Formats: sequence, C-alpha cells, structure tokens
Amino acid sequence: MDDLPDGGQHPNRTLAMGPDGMLYISAGSTCNACAETNPESATMLRASPDGASRTIFASGLRNTIGFDWQPSTGRLFGADHGIDWLGDEEQLEEFNLIEQGKQYGWPYVYDFSKFNPQDNPPEGISLEQWAAQSQEPMVGYTAHGAPMQMTFYEGSAFPEEFRGDAFIAMRGSWNRRPPSGYEISRVDF
Repeated sequence: MDDLPDGGQHPNRTLAMGPDGMLYISAGSTCNACAETNPESATMLRASPDGASRTIFASGLRNTIGFDWQPSTGRLFGADHGIDWLGDEEQLEEFNLIEQGKQYGWPYVYDFSKFNPQDNPPEGISLEQWAAQSQEPMVGYTAHGAPMQMTFYEGSAFPEEFRGDAFIAMRGSWNRRPPSGYEISRVDF
C-alpha cells in the first residue's frame, strides 16, 4: 500500500495482524481537532495481507497508536490520544473496545460524551446526535498521558493475576502542568 492518508500531526502508522488474518492499520488524525478531508484519517483500517482490499474498520479515533487483541476473547482494544488545548484536565486518554463499524467521537465528542467546544459537527447533525452515535471509552486515563504502545500480557514473569491484562506505555505530556504519564499503566481485565 502506498496510498495511506497523509500523516499531518500524527504521521505514525501502527500495523498488526489480527486473529482473523487481516492487517490492521492505525491511521491517526492530521490535526488536533478538525473535519478531516480524507475519510481514512483518524481511523482503524483493515486490509487483506496483500493490500488488495482495504476498509475503514472503526472511525473517530484521533490517534490509536497502541492496540491489541484480548487473548481470551479476540476482541480489539486500543489506547487513543485525547484532544489538546482543552485544559490540563481535559481530555482524558481513552481505552476503547474497538468494534467494526463503530464511531468513537473524535473530533466533536470526547471522554464520556463531553462536547468539544472548539468544533461543530457537519451541517444537519447536532453534538447530541454525534454523541448518541459515538462509543464511549471503556476506561479513561489522566489527560495528556500520551499512550504510545499497548499489549496484553501472556507471559509468566509477573504474578498470575496479571495474565490477560493490558499494559499501556505512557510517553508523558508535553502540554500539561503538572505533567502526566511517564509510566506503564495496567488495565485489569
């Protein structure tokens, strides 16, 4: 594939093979909060391994760099970066159950159905309607922690109660006082 959306603010593209044998590609947003011109921006894409077919698996994901499949269920989860410039305590970083065909709010709705005061949805749809069609996160994490990578633990080095839990590496904030992140976060399943 040589025609993925331009990166803009989030040029990274995380790739992983899913349990269904398909290639999953995180395509981050080109901006902090905007109406994207390319429908594949701010999405999770799914493609055949040879790249011959590609679809939008889920949308409204600002920048889900870290994602993985929960070992016992095969369900896809991801850690998404929140919008900047809403304040030190806004927006929480999101841990989402990412499901096919679902929309996750960005750029108009964030956190647990909060409205982004900086942008309005397309003509003909209200913020309330956008929120109603958006999936809320499973868990929120301190604003601006910047989740970078995520994996489900399946090893034997940690105590048994950690097996099957998600671990998320937080890069840390660049625009929050006091700073947040700079740690590994565990989601207890």
